Amino acid sequence: MNVESIPQNFFENLPIESHGFKLEILNSESEKRFNLFRYRLNHREALGFFNEETKEFNLQLSIDLLDFCDIRFIAGNIDRFAENLKNFLPDELKRLGSSDVENLSELVREKKITEWNFDLPARIENFTLEIQPRDLFEIPNGSYLIIDYCDFESESSLSIIYNLFRDEFFCEERIHRNPDINYEFESTSLDELQSKLEEHLVESITAMRQQISAMEGDLQL
Repeated sequence: MNVESIPQNFFENLPIESHGFKLEILNSESEKRFNLFRYRLNHREALGFFNEETKEFNLQLSIDLLDFCDIRFIAGNIDRFAENLKNFLPDELKRLGSSDVENLSELVREKKITEWNFDLPARIENFTLEIQPRDLFEIPNGSYLIIDYCDFESESSLSIIYNLFRDEFFCEERIHRNPDINYEFESTSLDELQSKLEEHLVESITAMRQQISAMEGDLQL
């Protein structure tokens, strides 16, 4: 797969700009896939690619340092992929550039996450607060990203996620994009989560910062 094998009208039919996202044509291979194009706005991105293993086209969405794919875009050929992009991409970019607060299911609204009045620090160590409960974002498998602290320089983050099906909150950490689970924040209510954040948030991010510094020190040896 290379960019020359893609019909030229495929790229011509992609919007140059949509909801603040600007188109960039790519011609690169990465992890057994061929990257075709991307739309980027700040730390949010939609990446169109061809999977060399499954022989399928798809779209990867990125929120800060969290990557996931939208099954609506999966296609076995370029024509079908182009049709999926035409049908779904504009609305997906609109959503990607904002939040899902206006489109929550009643079950999520009953949890009152967006009404939660908890004062989160804007910055801890090198980590900045990029997403907070009032700006939550829906991700796959019935989950919602409600808190996201990111250190983009080291590609590391601490994310608090609510899962609708399990009706619980949990935490994912990433150091240099490598994911891990932090069990300190597992909760079934906002009160319980707030108590655990007050007790463990600063110490967890401080520990991550120390681990990142140690890893960077090892690389310099």
